[in-house]
Amino acid sequence: IAENLHKNVNFYMPKSDNSLSIRNNPKSLLFVTLYVEDLAIIGESLVKSKKIIKLLSINFKMKDVNCFFGINVI
Repeated sequence: IAENLHKNVNFYMPKSDNSLSIRNNPKSLLFVTLYVEDLAIIGESLVKSKKIIKLLSINFKMKDVNCFFGINVI
């Protein structure tokens, strides 16, 4: 997943955490983190988050459960 993000949408991975990918540009800040088989997309824009989900869905089977670590998320 990280390789896909880094090639296609200008994310970078900090040296301190290889489960985290970050895209920081003047218009938005977006974090994507992978823990075991759960993916969390956290950002300022719901529209940009949905675009990343759509991009990743092209190459990976995904389902949106709106829940991360037992916490309901909108």
